[in-house]
Amino acid sequence: MQRDLHPTILSSLEGIVDQMVWFRENWYEEVLRQLRAGLAKCYAISFDNRASVSEATITPHTLNFVKKLVSTFGIGVENFSSSVSGNYGSAGNDALHRRAQATAQDPIFQKMKSQFTSDFDFSVPGAMKLQNLIQKLKK
Repeated sequence: MQRDLHPTILSSLEGIVDQMVWFRENWYEEVLRQLRAGLAKCYAISFDNRASVSEATITPHTLNFVKKLVSTFGIGVENFSSSVSGNYGSAGNDALHRRAQATAQDPIFQKMKSQFTSDFDFSVPGAMKLQNLIQKLKK
C-alpha cells in the first residue's frame, strides 16, 4: 500500500540504501580489523603470563576467535549467517549479496584466503603456542 502511495520516495530510498552498503569495510579492511583484535587478545594473554610468555598457550576463547576468523574470512561474522540462509529481502541485502559474490570471485581474495587457512592450521606442532600465533597475526 505504501509503495502505491509514494513510489518515487520509496524508489529513492531503496537507491540510497544500495549506495550505503558500499560504505561498509572492504574485505581486506575487515580482515585487518579482525586481525588487530586477535592480536590485542594475544597481547593481553601474554601480559597475564608475563612470567613465562614463551610457555604460554592460546586460550580456548582466543582459539575459537581465530577459528571463526578463518572460517568467515572476508565475509564477516555478521554476514555469515545471512549469506548461508540466502534470505535477501531488501535492496540493501541484495547489494550486500552482490558485493559478497564479487569478493568471492576476486583472485587476490582467493589466494589470501587459502594462505590464511594454511597459516592458521592448528594441527601443526607448536601452533597452540601464544608466541607463534602472535607472529602469524603480525604477518
